[in-house]
Parts: sequence; structure tokens; C-alpha cells
Amino acid sequence: RLAQAEKLAGHGSTTEFYAEVEKALRSFLEARLSMNVTGLTRPQLDEAMTAAKVPEPVRKRVLAVFENCDLGRYAPGMGDPSARRHALDDAAHAMEVWP
Repeated sequence: RLAQAEKLAGHGSTTEFYAEVEKALRSFLEARLSMNVTGLTRPQLDEAMTAAKVPEPVRKRVLAVFENCDLGRYAPGMGDPSARRHALDDAAHAMEVWP
């Protein structure tokens, strides 16, 4: 999924791009937590990660990526190539540091 977001980074719509980054991270979390995370609020997601013994810095990074994706869909200027690159890098890093 992150590869699909990468394809959208250069030419896709801003909304589609950030939705794809979010889907990639959500799919990753579902695999790692062995549960459906779609529809969970940020506090519920944090609670699920806490129960799975995910360290606080990693939980904060994951939640920050979701917040950035929300911001990216609605804030002006988030379609800029550097903002998209930053979103991709943050999502990839959140996955890489997962325990």
C-alpha cells in the first residue's frame, strides 16, 4: 500500500494520496495487532497499541502519522511534494521502528 501512495505522491490528488498513506498504516497495524482497527478513535487505537506493549514513542509516531493524514486531506499546502514526501517518510519510519 505504501508503494501505491508513492505512485500518488507525484501526480495523484492530495486526498487520494493521504487516504492511501492512512490505508497503508492501518493495514500494517491490523497485521501487527491482529485486529481490525478501522473505525477506532485515536484514543482507542492508542489503547490497543498499549495493550500490545508498543512503546510510547512508537505509539506517538503512529498517531502523528494519522493526524498528518487528516491534516493533509483538508489543509491547504499539504499537496506540496515535500509535504507528501514527509508523510511517506513518517509512515515508513513508523512501520520500521515497530517492535
